[in-house]
Amino acid sequence: MSLAISTLMLNYAGAYIAMHFVQNVFLDKSLDAKLVQTMMIDPSIQLPRILSDQKLHWGFAIALLLVAATWFLMNRTVFGYEARMSGYNVDFCNYGGISSKKIMYGVLILSGVICGFAGVIEVLGVNYRYVHNTYVSASYAWIGLNAALISGYNPIGILFTSIILAGISTGGAAIARSTSVPLEISSIIQGCITLFISARIVIRLQHRRKSVPTPPAATLSAPAVSGSERSVEV
Repeated sequence: MSLAISTLMLNYAGAYIAMHFVQNVFLDKSLDAKLVQTMMIDPSIQLPRILSDQKLHWGFAIALLLVAATWFLMNRTVFGYEARMSGYNVDFCNYGGISSKKIMYGVLILSGVICGFAGVIEVLGVNYRYVHNTYVSASYAWIGLNAALISGYNPIGILFTSIILAGISTGGAAIARSTSVPLEISSIIQGCITLFISARIVIRLQHRRKSVPTPPAATLSAPAVSGSERSVEV
């Protein structure tokens, strides 16, 4: 099974584990609402907004710092080089003495830390509490995967594609509230973008396979027989 698919499926397992702790330990019992959510966090630790009349908060600046740190790590460090080489060709890394499993676990831990930062920013800057099923139902993981595919796994490109996809998702919800355009239009647009990007990757792989020269077929030829070997004594 693909590592990307299996780790994405673990998001649901993590969501239900978080629901267990929220419902049994941190549940907000001050309201009669049926939502599984924690209590509101203290205003002193909430992320302030950059502009008072806008919803943009300082979590966006933290995201920019994470993008810059990720680019530096992947392009200017030994770990980043080994991670990129492991993604290109695992057999080549193993042959060169690089432990591909060690790199894989390191990348998994690093991506988990970055996702944890994203969740903290979402709680401290937007909702001010944890609400069950808010982040899984919003398909943040799938949108992030689309952004990575579109940008070719470039951290700088992921920044811009994420803003574009977020605009499509948020704009689709706003249009659906104010007009008769259905909300699913934004999902259709994102699906078409993913389809075109996937088709480009498949075409590139097929072109690469065709460009590899095939070795010439070996021709079978009879060995040369000398004159002495032709004469047979009876």
